[in-house]
Amino acid sequence: VLASLLTVLLAPGAPEWAEIDDGAFREASKKAKRLMKSPGEMIGKRRTIAKLAEDDSERSAKVLVKWATASVKFRDRDLAKALEEAQEDYDKLVRILLKKYDSMPPNIKNDKDAYDAKKRDLDRAKAHYATEVETQRLLGKAFERLASEEAADFLLKEGERKVARAKGSGRPVLLMGILSCYVRQPIEKVGEHLLELARESELPEGRIRILNWIASSKVEGGFDAAVACLQADADVVKRSAVFTLQVLDDPRCVKPLIDALEGAEGILREDLERTLHFFTGQSFEGDHGVWSLWWEKEGDSWFKADDGTRYPTDPDAGKKKEGATTSFYGVETKSKRIVFVLDRSGSMRTGMNATGNPHPPQEGDESGEKSKIELAREQLEKSIETLPKGVWFNVVFYSTDVQVWKDPPEMVPATEANKQAAIAWFMEIPADGYTQTFAALGKAL
Repeated sequence: VLASLLTVLLAPGAPEWAEIDDGAFREASKKAKRLMKSPGEMIGKRRTIAKLAEDDSERSAKVLVKWATASVKFRDRDLAKALEEAQEDYDKLVRILLKKYDSMPPNIKNDKDAYDAKKRDLDRAKAHYATEVETQRLLGKAFERLASEEAADFLLKEGERKVARAKGSGRPVLLMGILSCYVRQPIEKVGEHLLELARESELPEGRIRILNWIASSKVEGGFDAAVACLQADADVVKRSAVFTLQVLDDPRCVKPLIDALEGAEGILREDLERTLHFFTGQSFEGDHGVWSLWWEKEGDSWFKADDGTRYPTDPDAGKKKEGATTSFYGVETKSKRIVFVLDRSGSMRTGMNATGNPHPPQEGDESGEKSKIELAREQLEKSIETLPKGVWFNVVFYSTDVQVWKDPPEMVPATEANKQAAIAWFMEIPADGYTQTFAALGKAL
């Protein structure tokens, strides 16, 4: 019995959710109609969206699409305007009060009451806007959970188009949820549409999601879509296309990969070189001109002679050893956009003994032995000093909290002045606190 149960639970393609009864659906739909244009009420919105997603059917998909399109307008029109007005009113009052007081909040009752009222209005407007952002995230997750044929049919025929027409900043997360529903459907139902989206979608994250689906499912027709993605504007899409083409292992991609080298820089150029080496066994350091000459002279004979096998290759084969963008603790990169993320927690005050284990000497110990934080700062200084022109960078140190040299999403060019300013900033950072890595990675990303 247990074996049979596990077979049912783990069967690929088995729906996660079933339809709810008519009464529960009518109640959820009624609540959705009220909540979709109501500010705040996060708990009610969360529960109602979850209930609608539980009803894996066309009727639920219709309500979710209606809510999604209403939410995009509500957030970018009504709530954004309310937030802007509340911010302007608050800033105006603060400017007036600062002429009477050195700092906020004021200490005379009438002025303090006026300040508190404007601050409450601003906080409420911020909370309402943030609630709608979270609502759109939950709606996107609800679309992901839809797996029934009826729900997918509606999204393909009408739903996706309605969401796509809704102009607003929340649209990408909603469309990504619909894409995630599609890739769970049979290829014969969604394949042609997804391949079209891979070529034409305006969402880089959507194109990447589809390229991953092509690679994992070896989708017929996926080769042409992946080649088309080599012409995308975003390098992240091009890199995903390079990965997909290597997985598909079709030697016809060599010429398009060589073409994509023209103007490529940084990690994209390195990915292209490595993949070309995977197919051909040649290494020309990502030089488009040299690769083009090779193809002109040898490409035709190489392609005709290929028997379907590939040259065995080290992942680092063909990689240029000299001329990297920079090196950090011996790890080289050719990237043109670099964020250094370093631990500055209390454990970094210790040194390391010959066996690699931490030992008591602290930072600045007169024995001459250096602590881990001192070594890290030295390595970071060397790395930043060698950054060439054309590179953009930032620095993050973390312990209990996260300290960023330039607040995200700012990256700065590697000018001499910026490099020296960064070095001066992190040389003063002490080691203390706990190791909260996740927040630092989130900030860096």
